[in-house]
Amino acid sequence: MASLTCIKKNSKPWQGGRSMLETVKKGAVSGLTGILEFNDVGDNPNIYFEILGTNYGEELGRSARKVRCY
Repeated sequence: MASLTCIKKNSKPWQGGRSMLETVKKGAVSGLTGILEFNDVGDNPNIYFEILGTNYGEELGRSARKVRCY
């Protein structure tokens, strides 16, 4: 495999990228967050995230709120 560098002007993309992505999508491995696998669009269907935001101010007080879920 060729070494990778930062993208420079007039550079070409790494040709092994698609092949590597397809290989990763085919496999599954057990990790710290459970089963790590990918569906056809590249998402891991076995994981759920809640993104929290915080509020702090005289009018809002102190609180956390759910911003987004995946």
